[in-house]
Amino acid sequence: MAPIRDVARHAGVAPSTVSYALSGKRSISEDARARIAAAITELNFTPSALGRQLAQSRSNMIGLVYPVSKAELSFEVLDFIPSAAALLHEHGYGLSVFTHHMSAPQVLKLYRENTVDGLILMQVMRHDERVEILRQTGYPLVLIGRCADTSGLSFVEYDTAEACYLVFDHLAQPGSPRIAFLDLPHSRRPLGYAWLIQQGYERACQR
Repeated sequence: MAPIRDVARHAGVAPSTVSYALSGKRSISEDARARIAAAITELNFTPSALGRQLAQSRSNMIGLVYPVSKAELSFEVLDFIPSAAALLHEHGYGLSVFTHHMSAPQVLKLYRENTVDGLILMQVMRHDERVEILRQTGYPLVLIGRCADTSGLSFVEYDTAEACYLVFDHLAQPGSPRIAFLDLPHSRRPLGYAWLIQQGYERACQR
């Protein structure tokens, strides 16, 4: 395997430029990126697939960000992940699952380092910094759930507020004057669906 300085010499660029192309820490010209990708492939610096990805600025991977502990995993989610992976495979994409908590800059870094071509965000907060920073950059994004401001966003969510309202409407029949509402723990109330549940509950109380 050729060292990075040989790749740089072959591409006619500085070794630092090759490092930037591989890490994504700094932007480089499309011409330089293409020459580096060609040198990588010709010199067998890395597998040729990486060279093609650098030339195309694509990873052919979609990231699923689901910050959750092992104890919180449900059968619905465990069924969702392989289904998403199978569908993406049909379209020539792979699926990377990120289960650790990531800050907004860390999520943005997945794009800037060419780790993913698109993101699916779960455990969406009512006011989600990850959503805001990605909305501003225009990177491909889909939410499973929703935040307070969904303008310009693509998201999948059933009507949680209406579902909660219908539950109370069903229970609030003659002979059932007292209904208990067990809310989520305080630490989980910033979640978007928790806010929607609260909306349905308050609407039912007003009625």
